[in-house]
Amino acid sequence: MVALIVPNWQALSSLEGISGRPDDLVRDERVRAVIQRRVDQLNRELGSWEMIKHFELLPRDLSEQGGELTPTLKVKRRVVQERYRDQIETMYQDKVRPPTAAH
Repeated sequence: MVALIVPNWQALSSLEGISGRPDDLVRDERVRAVIQRRVDQLNRELGSWEMIKHFELLPRDLSEQGGELTPTLKVKRRVVQERYRDQIETMYQDKVRPPTAAH
């Protein structure tokens, strides 16, 4: 399974001391490490078919104003798939790409 995740930027700043612009922080390895630890914790409680194996970070929540949610706050999957196509494709490429050998 893959996931698009929006971190709680305020919590990252106050709890982890990581601050900056969300647009920049989505590529910050420190942020990815914090989120990876949380994903690993969640995965321990899930079956293998439910585990998040790859994720990408988004700088802001999905919103009705952004066209990604309906008025009843349901995800408009087609819009999200189109808008975040590059991130989604990257996760699936990583999923099928063989791991590199450690040297």
